[in-house]
Amino acid sequence: MIDEEAYKKAKNYAWQRLARKSQPSAELKAKLKERACSDEIIDRIIRECSQAGYLDDIAWVNAYVKREINRSQSPRSIAYKLQIKGVSKDLIQEAIENNCGFEERAQGIRALIAKKSRNLDLKDRAQRDKLIAGILRKGFNLSEVLKIINEN
Repeated sequence: MIDEEAYKKAKNYAWQRLARKSQPSAELKAKLKERACSDEIIDRIIRECSQAGYLDDIAWVNAYVKREINRSQSPRSIAYKLQIKGVSKDLIQEAIENNCGFEERAQGIRALIAKKSRNLDLKDRAQRDKLIAGILRKGFNLSEVLKIINEN
């Protein structure tokens, strides 16, 4: 049996959060748990929000991946951030495969090279290695980084 008063408060809270920003169901679930809502109430609210179209994990994850790609983030970095938010690994993998092809990754690597190599001489081995190491720490693949650096 669900306490109707607690349900109404939790539902209003969920609608307010969703009105402010789109978020995955796992994040909303965690916020409702923080407010000491029962699992029964949380499941009902998540189901209602999904049915109303206000909570769509697939669309949210795809939009998040596209936004992070445009910010020159690596697929590995994006996957890690999504796992922290509680998104399922299958959904993460699918979104990255659909939105993060070689050209998108190459664009991110080129942006990082342009940003970090302004004051570097890429003919100097030590400075080139330093640049490559910095890009690798962002989560990009070594072979892709080398391929793009050698284009220049």
